[in-house]
This record gives sequence, structure tokens and C-alpha cells, in this order.
Amino acid sequence: MASWQLSSINTFLSFVTAPLFYALKSRILYLAFVVVLVVITAFFVYLCQSVTVITLYDETGRERYRFILATDERFTVRFLHSWARSPVDEVFQIDKDNNIVLKETVYEDFGAGLPHEPENPLSSITVENGKIYIRNIDRIVSDLQIRTGRFVAEHALLYRDKRIMFSDIVAPGNVVLFKVQSINRYYALYHLDGRLSYDRSRETN
Repeated sequence: MASWQLSSINTFLSFVTAPLFYALKSRILYLAFVVVLVVITAFFVYLCQSVTVITLYDETGRERYRFILATDERFTVRFLHSWARSPVDEVFQIDKDNNIVLKETVYEDFGAGLPHEPENPLSSITVENGKIYIRNIDRIVSDLQIRTGRFVAEHALLYRDKRIMFSDIVAPGNVVLFKVQSINRYYALYHLDGRLSYDRSRETN
């Protein structure tokens, strides 16, 4: 085949395929733009969703600690029983109306002040691995206030993989008050979650 014929064929193919190539390229760019737009939109929707934030206050009303809970996630307040000297876990959850609900109690020994029977017909008491579980308590705690122990109690907040000692955020003997609110995820993630400053030397009581 003569060179001029090959050149003519190449010119023809270029003429035919060029529009297809540019059309395909435009389509890929358009699809990429759509995908990026969808991802950005989904991310902003995610950040604007409401999350549950629990704030711990001391008895003067100062904020001491704040943390985020996912839907149906639980947190635990643990302390040592003053008489039995064994750990007691009170497990809480936030309901759809932002109420703090006591879901279950776990302890190792029957002691003064500890429940000995179910609180309602749906509650149950079981013994598992040497521990006593009272489940399905479902009691709304309208005003969760806990006075930190001075010597024995060692109150602690447990959630996810964190353990926050009350003595690290308030002075021993002070009250810790739990409050619940819903805010958007962006503000919660970048401004709220984590320990607040606490200087024990500034406490006067």
C-alpha cells in the first residue's frame, strides 16, 4: 500500500475517532465531577447531623468534661462500694428525648444500698462469672448528680476505650452533674470532645 494511501487512512481514522475520544473524555470528566460532588455533599450532610453530647459540670456550674455518644451507645459510672470495697458499674444510655436512662447495674457483692431485686417486671437479675447483673432497669434519671468520694469510691466515667477519673476533673467531695444536648457533628468533633482544663490548685473547697 502506498504511503499516500496510509496517510489518507490515518487522516480518516483521526477524523472519525477524534470526536469520539473527546466525547468519551468529556463524559469521564463529567462523571468524575458528579462523583466528587456527591462525596462532598454526603460529607457535609454527615457533619451537619445532630449528635448527642454529654457535658459534666461541677457544683458551681463550670464545665469540666464533654464527650460524644453515638445512637444507642452506653456509658458507665464506676465506683467502689464503701462497705464491700468492690466495683459497682451503673450503665446508662440516652433515649430519643435526650433523657439519661439507667439500663443496668453490675456488682460483685450484696452490700448496703445495692439493689437486691428487680425494679420492674421486665428487669432481670443474673449471676455471671461471679458478678451480679440487673438488666432492663430502664429508669429515667432526670438529674444525674454524683458526689465524688474523698477516700474510697474512686468514681470513674467509662465510655468506649476511655476511663476518666472524677478526681481528675473535680476536687474530691464535689458533685459532678451530667447534662445532655444535641448539636451538629462538626461542632462536636472539632470543639467539644475531650477533657477540659482543670487546675486543682484553684479549688477552694
